[in-house]
This record gives sequence, structure tokens and C-alpha cells, in this order.
Amino acid sequence: MNKVKYSSGFFIILFLAIVGSFLIFQPKLSTWLFSFKRQSIFNNFMADVQKNKAINARTFWEFREFFNPGYFTFERDGLSKKQTAEALKKVRISLNSNVYYHPFLIYNSDKLNSIEFLVQTNELNKIINNVNDLTLNVKKEILNTPSSHLYYDSDKTVKILFIKPVDEMVLANGFYNYRNDEDVKIYKDKSWLSITSVNLK
Repeated sequence: MNKVKYSSGFFIILFLAIVGSFLIFQPKLSTWLFSFKRQSIFNNFMADVQKNKAINARTFWEFREFFNPGYFTFERDGLSKKQTAEALKKVRISLNSNVYYHPFLIYNSDKLNSIEFLVQTNELNKIINNVNDLTLNVKKEILNTPSSHLYYDSDKTVKILFIKPVDEMVLANGFYNYRNDEDVKIYKDKSWLSITSVNLK
């Protein structure tokens, strides 16, 4: 029987092929390693917003998840005051303390931070402190409606704020289960507020 001999070069090529395939088929990892990939994902998201003049919930969810690997913190019955304060500090947005809000989800990564709430309004100016003053510091505005605001607050920082019907939230993220009566009680007659800060550096 003939034995096949492999040179060390074969194993190096095989190793590189495996690593290359892994990077290609693991988009989250590739965006962490290659800034151009991250920029491409960001550009595609922005193009979608500009084309539709709206933020699509599912498109946003995919953008956030693939832009930069991170982790979610989900608290069905509400995040603690400390968790909420820390998350709001990272996105540099303050909320009206006289308005009801139920913080339930945080996304943390090196390049993107986000916090989500259930609220009883569909207008940003009723829950975001000084929302009208935000426009004074805007470097470049992409979208500004009563329920959505997307803008550059510096050359390398983008803010994404929106309020959407809770039905869109349930379909986009699945953290609350529409088949679970206890979950339905939590989000019934509420809207979904999402606040995100993106670092493009």
C-alpha cells in the first residue's frame, strides 16, 4: 500500500483555508477584525434609511447585531435603575423622569451601545429630554420625524432614536413572546423605544 506524504506547506495552506472560510462565513467576527466590513454594514443600513425615509425594525436589528459583536442584557420585568443609568450615560441621552418607561434590554459592544424601553407614547419629544435641543448640536441630520431621529452628533458618532409599535418589536427581536400571556401583559398598549449610539472610529 502506498503511503501519501504531506509536506508542512500543505498543512499551512489547509490551516489558512480553514481560517479564511471561518472569517468569510462568520460575519460577526469579520466585522470585529476588519473595519471596512463594519463600514460597509453601516453604509447599507444608512442607505436603507435614506431610501425609505424610515427606520425598518428588522433592518436595524440586523445592523446592530452584525455591525460589532457584543452582548445583550435582557430583564423581562425591567432593568435596575443602575443598569439604566449606566446605559443612558453611554448613549448620552437623558429621559423625562415624569414619563413612564420600562427599560428591558441593553446591547453593549466596543463600537455600539443601545438601550430599549416600553413606553406609553409614540413621540420622542414626550420622553427624550430636550429632544428639540438635540437638533442644535447635530452635525448632519439623516432622518427627523416625531417618532424617529437619526443624526451625526460628531464626525464619528451617530445617534439612532426611534419609537415603533410594539408589534414590530415582537417580530424583530423575540425577547417578549406574543404567545405568553404574562409577556403580553407587560407590553400591551405600549410602544417600543430604542436609543443607540454608534462609534465609527
